[in-house]
Amino acid sequence: MAGLLRRIFISFCLISIIPLLVFAYLTLPRVAVDQAEFTFVIVFITVVMIILGLSLLLGIDRRISKLSMVANLVSRGDVTHELQVKSDDDIAGLSESLNQITRKIRDNMNDLQTRAILIERTNRELSRLNKLKSEFVYMVSHELRAPLINIKEVSSLLLGRQTGYLNPQQERCLSIVSRSATRLLKLIENLLDIARIESGELRLDRQIIDINKIIKDATESLEQWREFKKIDLQLEIEPNLPDIYGDPDRINQVLVNLLSNAIKFTPAHGRIIIKAQMQRGGEDFVEISVIDTGPGIPLEYQDKIFGRFNKLSSDFHADANSPGTGLGLSITKDIITMHGGKIWVESKPKQGSRFAFILPEYKPEQILKRSLQTRISRAREEDKEFSIFIIKLNNYSQIKKGRGEKGARGILLNIFDAAKEIIKGGEFILQTDKNEVVILAGITKEEFAETNLRLKRRVKERIFDRTQEQEIDFSYGGYSSSGEEPDVTRLLRLARESLVSEKRERLKKNITVIDDDCTVVETLKRLLRKRGYSNFIEAYSGEDALQKLRHLIPDLIILDIKMPKMNGYEMFRILKSDIVTKDIPVIVITGYDVEMSRLEQYSAGKTIPVMDKPVNIDRFIRVVNYLL
Repeated sequence: MAGLLRRIFISFCLISIIPLLVFAYLTLPRVAVDQAEFTFVIVFITVVMIILGLSLLLGIDRRISKLSMVANLVSRGDVTHELQVKSDDDIAGLSESLNQITRKIRDNMNDLQTRAILIERTNRELSRLNKLKSEFVYMVSHELRAPLINIKEVSSLLLGRQTGYLNPQQERCLSIVSRSATRLLKLIENLLDIARIESGELRLDRQIIDINKIIKDATESLEQWREFKKIDLQLEIEPNLPDIYGDPDRINQVLVNLLSNAIKFTPAHGRIIIKAQMQRGGEDFVEISVIDTGPGIPLEYQDKIFGRFNKLSSDFHADANSPGTGLGLSITKDIITMHGGKIWVESKPKQGSRFAFILPEYKPEQILKRSLQTRISRAREEDKEFSIFIIKLNNYSQIKKGRGEKGARGILLNIFDAAKEIIKGGEFILQTDKNEVVILAGITKEEFAETNLRLKRRVKERIFDRTQEQEIDFSYGGYSSSGEEPDVTRLLRLARESLVSEKRERLKKNITVIDDDCTVVETLKRLLRKRGYSNFIEAYSGEDALQKLRHLIPDLIILDIKMPKMNGYEMFRILKSDIVTKDIPVIVITGYDVEMSRLEQYSAGKTIPVMDKPVNIDRFIRVVNYLL
């Protein structure tokens, strides 16, 4: 109130002082007031006016500045500040209005935060319950599967009269049991697939797929049913279709499901067409469609038909009452989506239906980048690391000249299989144009180095054929990521830059040759030097070898059995008893019969290569390459 009175007083003074001066100037006799005194009065009053005006303006400006500052804070989301209102003028009213807006925003934000916390808790609980549901479905389905298989197998044995004669009534009853067991097994398989899909545990065993073979296998599996209904099947397959990349069993499952639905709903003597053609655009796809002459699907069902447990109404078609779970098309859609494709239906009542799906053409680099982008997104969502492993066949063209295209490709497939043995649950991509296998797996940085070494060893076990003359040169390596690097191209570049040539790495390793015959030592060294090896330790007795092993631990030991003083058996025992040298591979070379039992008791079950003198050069080099 005092501030308001002060501003009224100042405003009144500023408004009234000029008229008072004019009035005084006009009414007072000019002689009554000295000119200098009058001038002083005017100057004094002017200064007072300026001071009073500035005071009023600064006060207003200060209050507007505070108002603007709080408004800016509110606009940025900071609703913790309020203005102090000490008067009842217009600015004070505006300040109070802003305070009320701030309080409402703060109350709403608190309410939203409370609701967000409740929603988050609800989502966590729903996620937990959904996980429990999936685990329960998986567990129950898995436990039911085994006894049902037994029921089906026993029923088949009985129906086949392998256990004795059946009268007609018994045969009918067993047929019902067998058919019921088959339906239940199919339901259980569907439930298991749904549980795996929802939990993210359904893994695709991807490989290059010939779509013609998939179509052939699917049609042959349903041939008897189709012929029983006397349905005409037509194939319209575009010539020279490219390969696709995916899980052949799952793609077959999709096509069998669509084809069985078409046979089920197509009346006797109807027609089914399977089409396969290219769909070109920004990215090339292979489109496969199953067209029937059945009753069609009403528009209101078409949006729901790919959902869980959705079946056609029995009011629409009588076959809708036939056994089924309504899971087949849902699983089909999930499988196609996991392959980077799309599935849809086109239909009109009484005009048949067309179910179609597309899958990307096999272009290794595009598939790899798409899979890697999916891994990055999953790593961010789950806050988990993943790793890229690459095995590259360096001398593919040389191998192809020696073994042919089939032989060279077979080695790549061996690498592919070796990688699958070591890395469980990974995604494997065969880059035929780059002669490499790429693996994406949920392996952390701590596990990466050990897994990489195990992968190298297994690849060597699978592809180092000791009887072949041609040497195989491959590189291995990779990169471990937390998903923070968004650039797929950069991740692949880092993984490929880390590749280490197994051959170059191997040729740098140390080999110890222990033999009392210096000619044998020099001959073996000369053979190995021709293949690129350069680091050797020579020892001409067991005692000499032990002395040198104190200073340098080799990667491979070539050992003679018959030596003076300490023979090869005693040397082998000492090597395998010492924790430092027990894992070093040993090749035994001798001109005498070897008592394998004396070696095997210290070998911990590992195979010991034994070679006769003079050595078979090709076999000797193969074994050295394999063990290093």
